[in-house]
Amino acid sequence: MRITKGKILQVSGTLFNEKGLSNVSMRTIADELTISPGNLTYHFRKREDIIEALYFELVDNMNEAIAQAQQTGLASIYQMTQAINSILYTYRFIMLDFTTIMRNNKKIKTHFEKLCELRKVQFTGIINHLIKTGILRQEELPREYEFLYYRFQLIGDYWVSSAEILHQKIAKKHIELYNEIILQSLYPYLTKKGRNEYHALMKSILI
Repeated sequence: MRITKGKILQVSGTLFNEKGLSNVSMRTIADELTISPGNLTYHFRKREDIIEALYFELVDNMNEAIAQAQQTGLASIYQMTQAINSILYTYRFIMLDFTTIMRNNKKIKTHFEKLCELRKVQFTGIINHLIKTGILRQEELPREYEFLYYRFQLIGDYWVSSAEILHQKIAKKHIELYNEIILQSLYPYLTKKGRNEYHALMKSILI
């Protein structure tokens, strides 16, 4: 079988998810692929290069999910959140070792810092659209929606770790739970119109 970079990344991601980042070496990956370590290093010189490639895969998938989202209301936000959380689950080893990766990989950390700036702009655009359409109320406190973004960022970055700890081991079923937690975080900011839309959405999800 011809080994491609795509195959290496697929197998590496599965191993990282199943065994944990610290328990998977280049030798582990090569053995799983039934190739020599030399063959593996022909494609990726070191393990950090594989981690980087998987990180940028995650980001590309998230960018696509955000680009496809239609800013029409809470249903589109729920669908976008569901897509993003599913992606984070697929690459959950990154989120479980998030702090370690950021400390040890300057390229990823630098990219992530810039990505956070972009996500803040995107979030602000969504909030402004929801205010304009009467779904969200105006700010009542200084920087209220800016701080809401930071709370969403914290949930996004660490819900996988929280689920792993609280439920012994994260499972795909937990995606739905954290989708609802994130969407419910918007509830205090909803107008009457927004709350009606929220309850209609929750009713349609539970059917």
